[in-house]
Parts: sequence; structure tokens; C-alpha cells
Amino acid sequence: MLDSADQNVIVIGGNLASSYFSQPVGINKMVAINSSAFRVVGILDDQSNSVYMPIQMAYQLIPDKSNDVYDTFVVKIKDQNQLDTAIAEIQDKLMIARHVTQNKMDFSVSSRKEMQQAEQLQWSQ
Repeated sequence: MLDSADQNVIVIGGNLASSYFSQPVGINKMVAINSSAFRVVGILDDQSNSVYMPIQMAYQLIPDKSNDVYDTFVVKIKDQNQLDTAIAEIQDKLMIARHVTQNKMDFSVSSRKEMQQAEQLQWSQ
């Protein structure tokens, strides 16, 4: 969605855009996060309250940088044919960084493709 060269721009969830602010937020509207201004360049067609921004911008907003804890991060793959390889590499690197084995993983790696397939399976049952 966003590139590391993007500055002060965000993509927000549909619920956040329509109900969080005093007026619905649209494309190219400005919003403030921690007293920093961001231009909305995309609104997801969902009911989420998500905010997506380049990691460099998010890092600037984090008040306590000594705490390297993240609950989610999104990786954009340029070549969808490399999706499975990318997932495996991300999983391997996280296992090494977190000092865990396959049996004791304390995280998960998933793709939008897997989530869509699971949703389709659920609807077909």
C-alpha cells in the first residue's frame, strides 16, 4: 500500500474513517496523530480501525523507543509468486530473533491470501 518514500501519509480502516472523527474522513483529508498531521491516501473497504503508515513514520510516533514490542507488522511482496518463499523467510528470521523452535513459536505469519481462502472455506460450509 505504502512505500518507504511516502511521508506523512496513512491508509485507514473503513470504520475509523466513518465513525471515529467528528466528521467522516475522506481521501486527501488531513488527520492528526500525536499532534503530527497525516494525509489520508487510502481508506480500506472494511470495518476496521486500522492505520497503515511507513515504519519510519510509525517509529517516530512511538514515545518509548526502548520497548521493541510490536503486535503486528505488514510486509508488501512485489512478486506474488514469491509469497510462500517470503513467508518462510520471515518465519525463519523471527524464530532466530526470538530464539524459538517450530514447536514453540510465540508468533504467527499469515498472508491476506490465506485469510481469504479461510474465509471462503468458512462461507462454503
